[in-house]
Amino acid sequence: MLIILIYKLFRIAFCINFLISTIVFNFWKLSLCCFNYYLTRIEIIIFKQIKFRKIDHESYFYCK
Repeated sequence: MLIILIYKLFRIAFCINFLISTIVFNFWKLSLCCFNYYLTRIEIIIFKQIKFRKIDHESYFYCK
């Protein structure tokens, strides 16, 4: 139970951090869409350490 709670808090914190970084770069539409995208793909980002600028083309067009 505690592990699940910590995991959910980590997901929220990561997405907030991502949204802040995208707002700084003025990617409003991208940030709103990618918020949901990263909630579902957070495990891939953690384990492969994918950065925003290193996302593959499929996920980029998904966010468009």
